[in-house]
Amino acid sequence: MKAVSRLEWWLMDSLPDLEWARLRAFDDGTADVFDCDGKMHAFATLDDARDWLCEDEFVRLDRLEAQDLTGIPLRLEDLLPPRGLTEAELLPRMFQRFQLDDPELRKSILVSQHGGLSETTCQEHGCTRKSLLGMFLCVEHGYPQYGW
Repeated sequence: MKAVSRLEWWLMDSLPDLEWARLRAFDDGTADVFDCDGKMHAFATLDDARDWLCEDEFVRLDRLEAQDLTGIPLRLEDLLPPRGLTEAELLPRMFQRFQLDDPELRKSILVSQHGGLSETTCQEHGCTRKSLLGMFLCVEHGYPQYGW
């Protein structure tokens, strides 16, 4: 029985949605990829598997950099590969959609679009939160005017 000699996680270039692929290299030189559609793809070599993932617009997780996430409310440390002992356990975790109707995600996007928070306090009466850069309001008081 062949043993796994290397494990890599890849993300499709579809951020902020996370579409994962797991690449396994085996001690006999072959490799396989389990993708977010639940398909297992077999390859003669590790390089063949990597080439296939690159052609399908996947990026190796350990090659992503902070600037790859510019304008996206995710940080590199937020990108944790799915966990599961079997492919059946992994499959429901291989695709994660970020809904823009999530208020916390909207707030994060708004803060990112403004370049962060300023050192000034929100001008809404009684509010003690930091205002958005270039605005007089915090994200909680500022985002309803965007109609999100």
